[in-house]
Amino acid sequence: GRGVLIDMARHRGKAVLDIGCSDGRYLAERGQFQLCSLRAGIDPDRPAILRGFAKYPQLDLKVGYAEHLPWEDGTFSFVWSLVSMPYTDLPAAFKEAHRVLKQEGAIHFCMHDWRHQWKFLRTDIKKMQWKSIIDHIIYIVPNSICVALFGKSFKRPYGNHQRVSFQTRARCRKLAVQAGFRCVTAY
Repeated sequence: GRGVLIDMARHRGKAVLDIGCSDGRYLAERGQFQLCSLRAGIDPDRPAILRGFAKYPQLDLKVGYAEHLPWEDGTFSFVWSLVSMPYTDLPAAFKEAHRVLKQEGAIHFCMHDWRHQWKFLRTDIKKMQWKSIIDHIIYIVPNSICVALFGKSFKRPYGNHQRVSFQTRARCRKLAVQAGFRCVTAY
């Protein structure tokens, strides 16, 4: 994510999808996306999407999940997700991204690696955030190991039942290839 420059000029006049778009601010206000003919976004946060409808009527925003994208096959030239994919069923989300992407399209997903998650955990330990520490120990770390070893994630069995994992480059590459992507670079 940090320092990544995406050449949106090659997507001028084409359709872009932001998975985990919140209210769509990034699609509406970033100059690089102004070049696109269709700026679409999806997020499970209904209040955020409703704010986006009111603030950015030029966007195609939908309430929904990465695992079930409500657009037709081959709709987008570029599919983007800043940090939402770690909260999804990764194999299903990668397959859906591949399905809605045009033949010569491109994706860019920012994921959490173990170093990123370790920073969260260290902060929680310093602040003695016991619920979060326990959540890391009994759910996030085991779920992430399951993703790394088997490519499968599970919903949290308590609380909001959300998925959360950190990923390895190797597993992300494998999931992308299994979903049908070619020329996969994980950095």
